[in-house]
Amino acid sequence: MRALVLAISALLMAWIGGGTAASAQDCDGANWRAIGFADGAERGSTEDGSSRVAEHVSQCGDRVDAYAYEGGFIDGLRAFCTPEHGFAMARAGQTYSGLCHEDQADAFGAALQQGVRVAQVETRLQEATVRKDALFIRRREINDAAREADGALGQMVPCGGNFCPNRPNAINWQRQQLEFRTERARVEEALHEAENLIPELEGQLRALRAEVGERYGSW
Repeated sequence: MRALVLAISALLMAWIGGGTAASAQDCDGANWRAIGFADGAERGSTEDGSSRVAEHVSQCGDRVDAYAYEGGFIDGLRAFCTPEHGFAMARAGQTYSGLCHEDQADAFGAALQQGVRVAQVETRLQEATVRKDALFIRRREINDAAREADGALGQMVPCGGNFCPNRPNAINWQRQQLEFRTERARVEEALHEAENLIPELEGQLRALRAEVGERYGSW
């Protein structure tokens, strides 16, 4: 992380002669260790702190305490690199840039992998549930449309005591019913697949809960 101090020094050289966006009072009174800690703890998944350093220097220039910021950033990164955080981060689909120190990297990486496994099953289960619900709705829509078509045909006027529907309308009704049956069969097949997949995924998730337990906190 000594690169942070070097980055601040380089940015200060570029900054000299320029203005600052923040007031001198705000910059002089800033707790740069606390700011560094917050940056490390909150942003360790995506960057090494350089972009935040650039932002701070653009605002406060040579009032940035590079060493205090670096110390805080390192402590914040250590707070970030806990197994519990790695597991939760993976389940949330967040990325990790590999910044954890060696003494934390293995445990963090193992928790990250477990979180990815859980996230994959949870995502598939959510997708299958959403698909099942959508197929239920589509099946109902098909059935409603078929009944509506039946009702329209039944309202045709009898002819001389015998039912003599208008032939083009009857042919159209037959074609519609064939389309309804075809789509209903497709929807029923997809719905059957989704209904079978959901219990399977729920079983996989239960197995993962039994394996992982609350090693990384409750979930």
